[in-house]
Amino acid sequence: MSGWGDVVGDTALTIKVLEADALVRAGFPAHVTVLYPFLHESAIDGGVRRALVEIFGAYDAFELGFGAFA
Repeated sequence: MSGWGDVVGDTALTIKVLEADALVRAGFPAHVTVLYPFLHESAIDGGVRRALVEIFGAYDAFELGFGAFA
């Protein structure tokens, strides 16, 4: 078996790619996965959210481009 098996309650850290939404099927929006699996949904609380805001808020926005997809 290859890849990760989905488990009910799995979460992921993702970055939405709004400009590519028209290129993907209906469902989850176009995105880049930063980390999967992350935490089980039952473990995500205000403290986790605050920590993520602190971590990612320390970085300036940046542009990302893809020349091609494999």
